[in-house]
Amino acid sequence: MEAFFTSQEILVVIHTKFAAAEYQDKDEEKGRQLSSTEKLADACWNGMLRAKLPEITQNRKPLPIWELNEGDRILYVKLGEIDNTPDTEYTINPYKIAMSLHLN
Repeated sequence: MEAFFTSQEILVVIHTKFAAAEYQDKDEEKGRQLSSTEKLADACWNGMLRAKLPEITQNRKPLPIWELNEGDRILYVKLGEIDNTPDTEYTINPYKIAMSLHLN
């Protein structure tokens, strides 16, 4: 019998007001100078996605982040019960899709 696991992918657009106030205040207190991409990635690792999107849970347990890739204008976040890499034809990661199109 085949086991089924929950896996989710999220694309977060970097230069939006989605989390700007939240990560801006925290970094100013620490005195760090990070780019907006680094600030948003740091906020994602520190639980901002779970706070803003509570529906990304499995049986009320938060799904761990397995991968966070920074692009030019987006962050690709892969969450799941296990570290499962989706096939190229099923992923929403635009960089993987573009690379597979180049191979065809």
